Amino acid sequence: MYGFVQAEYWNVGFLRYYTLQQVPNFLLAAPMVALSVAGVYTYAAHDPVRLATLGWRRQRCAAPQAGRRPLAAAFLGDGLLPHITVWAALLAVAMTTMHVQVVTRFFSSVPAVFWYAAHAAAHGRRAAWAVAGYFAAFGLAGVVLFSSFFPPA
Repeated sequence: MYGFVQAEYWNVGFLRYYTLQQVPNFLLAAPMVALSVAGVYTYAAHDPVRLATLGWRRQRCAAPQAGRRPLAAAFLGDGLLPHITVWAALLAVAMTTMHVQVVTRFFSSVPAVFWYAAHAAAHGRRAAWAVAGYFAAFGLAGVVLFSSFFPPA
């Protein structure tokens, strides 16, 4: 029943939301999607075997090194594997099935998004500071819109 309601009235389904009139919504979601893709890619590039086997195997060269900075080891460690796999699955579902304008709200509850933003900022990536500005602007817009009885951004 719920699947019928989603398909009939909300136009939710596999790749149904990819239309020309939705381009502004895709632009609104682009920073969060780009951050998510970069975060999952960074984690996967560190040890692709660990991610592909869901932690059952590791690359031999991916063992922790003595000279690594603790923050890099924190984001790339084994403890985040469940969070990264959930994040990757949510990203796949969000980009193929959901309405894209809810991606930012949807991913605001995924802690790995913020862990990756902190990881990128600690490594001096300028884009991370732009994303932090986006987080602040989006949060402020949500507060202003909500207090004015509009739906949040």
